[in-house]
Amino acid sequence: MTEQDAQELHEYKVLIDRYIDAGDGQRIEIAAEIERRFSVETTILVLDISGFTRLTSKFGIVHYLSMIRRMQLLTTSIITDHQGEIIKFEADNLFAHFPDVDAAIGFSLDVLQRFRSMNVSTNDHSDIHASIGIASGSVLVLEHRDAWGSTMNLASKLGEDLAEKDEVLVHEDAFSASRKKSFYATERLELMASGISIPARKIRG
Repeated sequence: MTEQDAQELHEYKVLIDRYIDAGDGQRIEIAAEIERRFSVETTILVLDISGFTRLTSKFGIVHYLSMIRRMQLLTTSIITDHQGEIIKFEADNLFAHFPDVDAAIGFSLDVLQRFRSMNVSTNDHSDIHASIGIASGSVLVLEHRDAWGSTMNLASKLGEDLAEKDEVLVHEDAFSASRKKSFYATERLELMASGISIPARKIRG
């Protein structure tokens, strides 16, 4: 943790402790201060490796952990090429943010292509397949290690729950900000999750 990260974390803890102890009127002001201090407008990407239950039950957890490690090494090696920054790795997921949706889509298509190239030289049970979700908006970011907010939740829902193997789903609001719409072959979808309708685009390449 850098000195700046440590300072930001300290400031956040002071504010959130004040929020806990404050009355209703003060809480509104403190919440607004936390959001002003730590919110950023960004594009969130969540990548989820497919096949956890099947692969671990058949080949064991160490085999699956080796696949996670290969995913981490590959994504770490190319994310800066797409102006992205890793927020965290958690279980078999990558959480990252990008300056805009086109950078996130570019990374997605690149990483899926690289997985396909890697899979040519591995056995089927070692092949890596991923599902990816992308959403844009305001998120609270701390230490560059974690993020919270509806945008993070939406990208997670698209990547972990709704996208299929080797599929990229982009929330419609994020896609509408793309400067390269004509470069992508897309399919517009109306998805449902937790009783909520989620308009999205499936990116074909």
